[in-house]
Amino acid sequence: MSVYKPKGATLYKYDFQRSGQRFSGSTREAGQRAAEAVERRLIAEVEDSLKAGRRVGLRGMTMDAAADRYWTETAQHTASPEKLGPEMKRLVLMVGPRRLIADISDEVVAGLVAKRRQEFVKGDPKRGLVSPAQVNRTVTQLLRRILTRAKLVWKVTLPHEPHWRAHMLKEPTARVRELRHDEEAKLEAVEREDYRASRVFAQLTGLRRREVANLTWHQVDFANGTISVVGKGDKPHVLPITDELYELLAPLQGHHPEAVFTFVAQRSRRCPKSKASYLRGQRYPVTYEGLGTQFGRAAKGAGLKGLRLHDLRHTAATRTLRATGNLRLVQQMLAHSSPTTTAKYAHASLDDMREGMAKAASDSSRRRAAMAGTEVRPVMVTPMQAVIAEHHRLLIAIEASPPFDCDCEELVALDRAEQDALEAIVATPCSGRADALAVLRHFQPYVAAQGSAFGKLLYDMGDITCTVAETILRALAVALDEPAAQLSLAAPIAKLDARQHIFCASIDPAAHHSQG
Repeated sequence: MSVYKPKGATLYKYDFQRSGQRFSGSTREAGQRAAEAVERRLIAEVEDSLKAGRRVGLRGMTMDAAADRYWTETAQHTASPEKLGPEMKRLVLMVGPRRLIADISDEVVAGLVAKRRQEFVKGDPKRGLVSPAQVNRTVTQLLRRILTRAKLVWKVTLPHEPHWRAHMLKEPTARVRELRHDEEAKLEAVEREDYRASRVFAQLTGLRRREVANLTWHQVDFANGTISVVGKGDKPHVLPITDELYELLAPLQGHHPEAVFTFVAQRSRRCPKSKASYLRGQRYPVTYEGLGTQFGRAAKGAGLKGLRLHDLRHTAATRTLRATGNLRLVQQMLAHSSPTTTAKYAHASLDDMREGMAKAASDSSRRRAAMAGTEVRPVMVTPMQAVIAEHHRLLIAIEASPPFDCDCEELVALDRAEQDALEAIVATPCSGRADALAVLRHFQPYVAAQGSAFGKLLYDMGDITCTVAETILRALAVALDEPAAQLSLAAPIAKLDARQHIFCASIDPAAHHSQG
């Protein structure tokens, strides 16, 4: 027998293998003999199915067992397990611990979404209902991750697998809120003096709230002029100590032997959540929750609407980009793994850039017209070029910052607004070579970011983006003046790979013509 009781658990679990398949879960029994009896019954059922030639799946896995295994294998290793744990417990209670995951259907998910939408933030009616984004992340997306792993890794049969996109609620377009200089003066007038240093530090460095709250003196190297932190996803990150940062941090030395940022207790009390005790007038390290609470109070006192503590990170990025014009530098400062995530801050300089480019194009047109003695004809924008421009705008606007990391096998979930724009691109026909090259240039970064061959990439796109792959192939056909039937998802991978250089060259028309 292979039943066991994890440390701290009250119920035994079973774990056995038959014909290369692993079966594990909760026996729902607190006694070892009863648990072994449950495991013997399950083994007998599996062996009977194998003898009868039937496909064996873990159709009997309950939601409780699936969530427990998902936590053990994946969730506890994410960036914010302390946040994900309670969310998983709530989801299990909503679904029903004993409900079979094979019985979770569209009807079940729709009911879960409707129920979650009626709940208040932290159960407090004064704080209002939970947002559509919170419903998506704590119900639909979280349940999808668990069931997707069950299907792909644990080989669970899901005969009623939900159509996940149909349950995603529309979310407001993400905005990048910057703290204006006049707002900063208002904030300084009302904020607590002992919390100002941490706020200014976050505003200068762009570090996240948790990184600021947990900063210790051993991470600050005045001799070499660096600050070392471990960011989101356990990624090490080093920032330089500028003159402004030195003037901010140097006076804080001696306040606490370890913590950089501290506060002075306004009254003696005992925190009901952390059980920590505070004495009036004494200094203590700032906390993650304390930073958010004090910033919220200061913003409210200054009359600043819609300003969050995380917007200080946006402020640091936007101001740095405006001053330098270097998007790569801002990407490194924020420790973003992809420039696409950083591109949302480009809004600050896009208007100036757009105006300058428009003036340059107008000036060039007038000069050419004057030399040729002809009138300037307006530039026509095709429907395909218009929808591509809208999709590009959405890519910049959408904030790619999930509350916890996706599984390695999980397909990237597209924002609904972005998905609508993708569908518009798919539905719009290429009217000619110019449209085809516009499509290929637009999707070139998607392919360039992958490490696989071009043909395999198209095959691996899966059901979610297969129409985008077909759109790319149709554009290739138009650009090459070949029949579309010869460039399809059914074509051999080698044949598609042979055209990879044409796809990559399409971002540069001159290179494309040289290849042709």
